[in-house]
Amino acid sequence: MRLLVIDDDILLRELLVSILRLEWKDWSFFLAADGIEAMQVLESDRHIDFCILDVQMPRCNGITLAHRMKNSVLLKTIPILMVTSVAEREVIKEAASLGVSGYILKPYNANQLIETVRRITDKILPRVEDPHVVMKRLQLSPEGYMEKLDLLCRDMGVNYRELKQCLLNGRIREAQHYLSHMETGCSMLGFNHLAYLMREVGKCKTLEDIIQEYGILDTYINEIKNYRDEAVEKLAQNTASTA
Repeated sequence: MRLLVIDDDILLRELLVSILRLEWKDWSFFLAADGIEAMQVLESDRHIDFCILDVQMPRCNGITLAHRMKNSVLLKTIPILMVTSVAEREVIKEAASLGVSGYILKPYNANQLIETVRRITDKILPRVEDPHVVMKRLQLSPEGYMEKLDLLCRDMGVNYRELKQCLLNGRIREAQHYLSHMETGCSMLGFNHLAYLMREVGKCKTLEDIIQEYGILDTYINEIKNYRDEAVEKLAQNTASTA
């Protein structure tokens, strides 16, 4: 799990991370002091799974950041937990209208924070399913799984090159066809976040919309190639431990 904590109070940021790190030692934590820094993290190649943000911050507050995230194809499904000292009815109402996943008031205790975070994260699909989960679901041997993964890597490369050509030549229907194929392959092998992105980009109605959204997909497609190497190591370690 990759968690982004956004709060202008450095002590509260560190305290929150310390509490959660004791409970979830394998999580990766990223920090931002306001909404502008948070967007820089979110738009980089750090694929964030979950955000905890304060409402009252300088430059770009929590409500403004939540609006930006919910209006972005790439960011709108990231769950948001708002942590703030503001108990105003209008703020809570606006946060609810944006579809935030939770709202917690300062001062909070550790148990309250942990239970709220657990309730939200338990509903989050893994960005990438564990190889053993995929093999069980598809009834594949380790060798069969690796063959499927290698095939997906090759197909994604071919389809992505064709997608770019379609976009350059204004062939929208063909571009959407390739995106659909890429989505199906990713979904089958458990690349949940990438499958979602392909599906959302495929809904774009104009060439300008697709070009605006597809550029960042390079990063995610490279993620499949990196994951392929990680999967080889995981399967090799599992084989060695059971030998």
